[in-house]
Amino acid sequence: MTTNSINNTGSDLTISNVNITGSTISTVSTNSNLTLSGNGTGKVSIGGNYTLPNADGTNAQVLATNGSGVLSFITNSASAGFSSIVTQVFTSSGTYTPTTGMSYCIVEIVGGGGGGGGAPATGVSQCSAGSGGGSGAYARKTFSAATIGASQTITIGTGGAGGLGTASSGAPGNASSFGSFITCNGGQEGFTRGPASGEADAGGNGGTATGGDLNITGNCGGCFSIYGVSGNSVCGGVGAASYFGGAATASANVGGNPGLAFGAGGSGASRSQNLASPATGGNGADGVCIITEFIA
Repeated sequence: MTTNSINNTGSDLTISNVNITGSTISTVSTNSNLTLSGNGTGKVSIGGNYTLPNADGTNAQVLATNGSGVLSFITNSASAGFSSIVTQVFTSSGTYTPTTGMSYCIVEIVGGGGGGGGAPATGVSQCSAGSGGGSGAYARKTFSAATIGASQTITIGTGGAGGLGTASSGAPGNASSFGSFITCNGGQEGFTRGPASGEADAGGNGGTATGGDLNITGNCGGCFSIYGVSGNSVCGGVGAASYFGGAATASANVGGNPGLAFGAGGSGASRSQNLASPATGGNGADGVCIITEFIA
């Protein structure tokens, strides 16, 4: 086997319509290997039509062979990268259809928040209050286009309604899901106590998540408190903040407030002594699904 070398320094080297024979240029046989190398500062052209990539891969054409001695050029996908990033946000249930060219996507999803407990009407030396609803669970996962397929069904869990004073506790938040891959359960409801005196109760638990690369359980709602036989010191429980924040505040002798961010719980209501009208707890916030797509 004869090895032939062509050394060139300081200028471009072009090989066009030439042969290597012995120590001269002739046709490369079917089973021969052709190696082109340089110092990384210049370029090698064949027929003046194509340029091989530099060491940093800045040029997109790569010289290849199909194994039968025929040379061809292919695209260097490693240097191509992503052309754009697209975000799709679902605030209600629907179908996710990938954007054309999607290679990978990151799915973030949260369940609905629980409703705050209501506060029944009170008599003399009585008071009542509701605890805060828990927040929905959060999950995050990266998917390939092959795993997603043509589409996936998205379910967005609605927040639970705040409890009426006459119907005691609030309603739990509903689960959000991404196809059969991810499920984020909603936060539990806030509870009600009263009319009575000297009581306190914990808020609803946060929802749990499965299927994500990252699964975060929701926060618990705040407890309400009733102090003193006089029934003048009472406050509902705060609604739990979700992964996105949005805790609902609570005050004395008023209805509850709704969750302020996706998946947050509603706060509990409260009533001081001798109030004939009940107060309603705050509604939990609906969940959401955020999909970040990487487009080739």
